[in-house]
Amino acid sequence: MTAPPISFYPPNSQFFPDANNFGITGPTIFNNINTAPFQPINLTPAATYSHSRSQPRTNRTSSRWAESEVYARHMLLRANGYPLWRPKLNNSSLPLLHRQEGVRIGDIGIITDTGGFDYLFNICHDASHPLNEGRVPEGFKPLQEFDSANTDAQDLEPGYWIPNHPSSVHLAGVIPHSSQNPHIVGVPEAEVGAGLSFVSSASKGALLVLPEGGQKVDHMQRKKFEKHAAEHAHSWYNHAINTMAREAHNSSLYLVTGYDKTRAWGVSAFEDAEEGSVSMDFVPKRSRRGRLPEYWFPRCNSAVSSSGTDDEYGNQSGCVFLRGFKIAVRESLLFRTSSEVTYTSDLNVDKLLPTQTATWLSMPWQLWSNPLRPNLIMEHGLSANDIPPSKHVIYHPSDVINHWLLDNPT
Repeated sequence: MTAPPISFYPPNSQFFPDANNFGITGPTIFNNINTAPFQPINLTPAATYSHSRSQPRTNRTSSRWAESEVYARHMLLRANGYPLWRPKLNNSSLPLLHRQEGVRIGDIGIITDTGGFDYLFNICHDASHPLNEGRVPEGFKPLQEFDSANTDAQDLEPGYWIPNHPSSVHLAGVIPHSSQNPHIVGVPEAEVGAGLSFVSSASKGALLVLPEGGQKVDHMQRKKFEKHAAEHAHSWYNHAINTMAREAHNSSLYLVTGYDKTRAWGVSAFEDAEEGSVSMDFVPKRSRRGRLPEYWFPRCNSAVSSSGTDDEYGNQSGCVFLRGFKIAVRESLLFRTSSEVTYTSDLNVDKLLPTQTATWLSMPWQLWSNPLRPNLIMEHGLSANDIPPSKHVIYHPSDVINHWLLDNPT
């Protein structure tokens, strides 16, 4: 019996001539990138985006990249996970619990071409759970014998803002209240005031603002998630492609083991800006629904920006960073069936990424295989260099390593 065709993209074994410290054992390969205690990452392309009815504001940025890709390429340098340009999708078909609370540990999903997380199902709950009802693969088996409370949680303070690099964007000041800018109930007074002003003399960069703070959570039993994914990745891909009708290329499935979430956010990115031309204001405004405050960029020079809030439920349901595993299946029919896992660290990422002349991302091919053994790469904070954007493949630096390792099992 053969698996349905899955459209993937071929690797290039010439990408890593200078790589070192790889750990490869059997047909399953992992790469472990150490991350800083708190600093961010995520990515995808978006032409236009509006969440909570806030329009993306565009001034000057590179025409080579959609704003979500510009944002992601720069924010990946923070090594805090996968930075999302759209922290919360406005999709009424999602389970109510997911719309209320957002991304959870154990979620399986895909990064969309507009920079959001397309939720499919959750492996920490059974098929009858509200998050999974009518959404899981045939023969679905949830993750067993793990401690759901075994997490490391960290609060992010109000007024928290993160540039892609400490020297890229600077806080010019907190805008004081005035008769034109009165205090809005719910806005952190000392940290945000009537708004925050930012400037940059750099030609490229990115910025994330969490005016009301947020929460960073990571599950500590990652090995259990890793093993479960290795056992079920093939059925997850078949389900995503053939049942849920997703365009899931190889390495596109994510298993979430950590996240940064917030109720309110602002994101901005710029590329090829003239020196000293980048400036922006991020300010609160009263909710049109009479609820918690909203936020927006009324001034955004030489940059693109977007903002949003959970003004429907008032929860920290917007995910600004994902951490966990990117999952791939081997693109070969002949390999050993035994599986062992080893981690790699201290990778020289700058030498692992292709140049702008690379074209492998746009070369589709068909995978017909029986059996398939999954291979995973842990997505933890790779820095981003230039890779040509693809209409069909969301850029992520882990994909480059994934394809190479999968094509070189020994």
